[in-house]
Amino acid sequence: SCPVCQYETGYLHCMKLHLLAHTGQKPHTCDVCGKGFSQTSNLVTHRRIHSGERQFKCTVCTYSCNRSGNLHMHMKRHTGEKTFACSLCDYKTSDSSHMVVHSRTHTGEKPYSCSQCQYRAARSGDLTRHIQAVHSGLKPHTCPHCCHSTAWKSHLTQHIKRKHSQ
Repeated sequence: SCPVCQYETGYLHCMKLHLLAHTGQKPHTCDVCGKGFSQTSNLVTHRRIHSGERQFKCTVCTYSCNRSGNLHMHMKRHTGEKTFACSLCDYKTSDSSHMVVHSRTHTGEKPYSCSQCQYRAARSGDLTRHIQAVHSGLKPHTCPHCCHSTAWKSHLTQHIKRKHSQ
């Protein structure tokens, strides 16, 4: 049994791998980017990122990936299987990370904060869009009917409806 936690196994090699989690040792290093891994199998999977290898392919659509777990999660989209259900409302999803983000609608948690102002977001993508729209000065969405441009696609849609619809 592990001297640090309650983990138990009858196999020495499993215990050695487990103890690496406590020591933080990562003896297997990627020769491309230098990222370290505690297990050889994780390094092998990681190397596929650099090679572009996507050996796991969806039989329904063109999706492919380099991890079997990602393909398994993707397949739930086709089957409609939703294994994660919110205990506070009717929301269901097949992706655990989507459930984490959804739960923030109930808790109000906003873990992503802007370094330039007080803005906080529940999703990392919302923070990225905030920074691009508010702090970058870029206005990539331009009206095809006039010279109006905006940082937000939704604002452009509203502009076109207000100013150019008949």
